[in-house]
Amino acid sequence: MPEHAPLERIDGSSAPAREEFETFLIGALGWSALVVVAGVALWFVYGYSVFVLGALIAGAAPGLLMQLLRLRDGEIARTAAMGAWAVFGSLAAAATGGLTG
Repeated sequence: MPEHAPLERIDGSSAPAREEFETFLIGALGWSALVVVAGVALWFVYGYSVFVLGALIAGAAPGLLMQLLRLRDGEIARTAAMGAWAVFGSLAAAATGGLTG
């Protein structure tokens, strides 16, 4: 199996991988922004508990943390970022009573 540079495309196409990665980071930031906007809208309409607020913060955190990949990118950092999505998603679910909550 050949080795690849961190931002080199595995399929060998000529499209620059860095541009696609920047698009992904913008999407992750957009996710966080939408979670915050939805949280503010829900707060004005319904009001909610501290647990729901914690779940919204946990839901927005991974997209913000992904922006750290702009400073230090690599296989370990990307693996940690995937782990952050899983951990914060679990925290959000737990804060609101779990999947059946």
